Amino acid sequence: MATKKYKTKEEKTEAKEPQVGYGEKEMMFFNSFEEQENDNYRWLATLTPEQHLNYTTELIKRVYSKQLKEHPTIGNTLIID
Repeated sequence: MATKKYKTKEEKTEAKEPQVGYGEKEMMFFNSFEEQENDNYRWLATLTPEQHLNYTTELIKRVYSKQLKEHPTIGNTLIID
């Protein structure tokens, strides 16, 4: 009797570091919400316009991930009024 040979799918496993979400590699504690907000504004002021755009794009992709999967061509046109 002949034996059956099954092909297994080799999946590529690749870890990608997100470009947003980590900030500094230390935990910070604040005494008030105002202090935390001011620290966030100081951090935002250090970013380049390209970094702001990159973070915004990544956030949009996370928020609208379901819609982008359902309609992959959505958002291919940029309209500026």
